[in-house]
Amino acid sequence: MKNKLITLSALLCMGAIVPDIANAQEDIAVLKQRIAVLEEQNQQILQQLAQLNAERKDKQPAQTPTPEKLEEVTLPAAVVTEGNKSRLSFYGFARVDAIYDDSRPNAAQLPTHILTEPPGAANNDNFTLHPRLTRMGLNYNGLNIDLLGGSKISARIETDFQNGGSESRAIMRYRHAYAKLDWAHSSLLLGQTWDIISPLYPTVNPDTMMWNAGNLGDRRVQLRYTYTPNSSFSFTAGLALTGAVNMQDLDGNGVRDGEDSGTPHFQGRAGYKTDRFYVGVWGHYAREETVTAFNGATDFASHSVGVDFSIQPLDLFSVKGEFWTGSGLGDVRGGIGQSINTLTGREIDSTGGWIELGFKPASS
Repeated sequence: MKNKLITLSALLCMGAIVPDIANAQEDIAVLKQRIAVLEEQNQQILQQLAQLNAERKDKQPAQTPTPEKLEEVTLPAAVVTEGNKSRLSFYGFARVDAIYDDSRPNAAQLPTHILTEPPGAANNDNFTLHPRLTRMGLNYNGLNIDLLGGSKISARIETDFQNGGSESRAIMRYRHAYAKLDWAHSSLLLGQTWDIISPLYPTVNPDTMMWNAGNLGDRRVQLRYTYTPNSSFSFTAGLALTGAVNMQDLDGNGVRDGEDSGTPHFQGRAGYKTDRFYVGVWGHYAREETVTAFNGATDFASHSVGVDFSIQPLDLFSVKGEFWTGSGLGDVRGGIGQSINTLTGREIDSTGGWIELGFKPASS
């Protein structure tokens, strides 16, 4: 009788456990179904996020800087650097020049004037062909620097091959090499770029840009600051290297006279512009010094004052030009490349300028 009671008790316990196991299996099945639904929803959310990121990147504009001068028109190709939002853009062009002169020029590839021929001599014609003005450039647009007031950093390096060498072994030349910090209404530039003075140049003769024949200004290493309080006014001032263009060393002591003076080259310009008109007033001052005296003088000054303007009264017509006057202007492409009269010991005065009428037969 006792054994039967034990058996009956075991059966009763088993009967109680079986319903609990069935309920647990049902709960597990429900949880698995819910997990599957959540995983599917998660995959859909990840796909939507990836699509939104792709659309955002496609809508971002390429940050290629606006060229500073007309001759800076380029074919950019942008690359985003890894790890940040900095951007590199490459530009340039391939160019071949063929030049023919019916009389011999002072330089076949970059002529500025025709040489005087001996009396009775026939014209001596000249022909040359070269790719030296092929140009390559790199623009860098970086991040904002919080430690410098949120300024945005940028840089440019630009080269061509107009630096001598044989025709099949041309030497590379750097045209621009500078870094720049930009704030909301000002900027700071350090490196080589165009002079602050005489910012325009004639459309004709783009190789030598009428240097020493009325158009001042060239490229030189400098430290410049620009302030633009609004879209109309701008003020620029800078320190630069004297002798960067003509490398004048009158006393032949191996030191350029501008560096020998111990003072930098000062330049400045104030400008005003509207949609169809802009004008600028500018000037420079520099000193040169020699060890050897020329008619008793060893200290020489270089200075200029000038104005540039551009007017576009109609879409099809424009007028632009520059006028200037100064003394000792060989290093800024004035005075026919001459600065000092070594016989008198005085700086050479010069006045010049140029004006150009433009006509564009179709609007852009």
